[in-house]
Amino acid sequence: MVLGYTSTAYPVGQIGVNLNLQYLDNGSWYTISTYKFTKYSSSYISGAKLLGVTGGYYYRVVGEHTSIDGGISEQGLSYSSALYIP
Repeated sequence: MVLGYTSTAYPVGQIGVNLNLQYLDNGSWYTISTYKFTKYSSSYISGAKLLGVTGGYYYRVVGEHTSIDGGISEQGLSYSSALYIP
């Protein structure tokens, strides 16, 4: 399961979190799936997706925070720890 959330200090016009599932191959990370979640007039959003992966690789999730309020936009990234799936 991939899971992520983000928040702002006050309700904004649009808030979103994208969860990018990546795997490690020969020293490079590759995105294999992206799950997008969006809410309007809110200060909090969470999202989750149950999925299966192929064994024998390290996986991680890169979370992308976005918020838009009027003409002001904000973005940020966060990275999970890598997890080996046997």
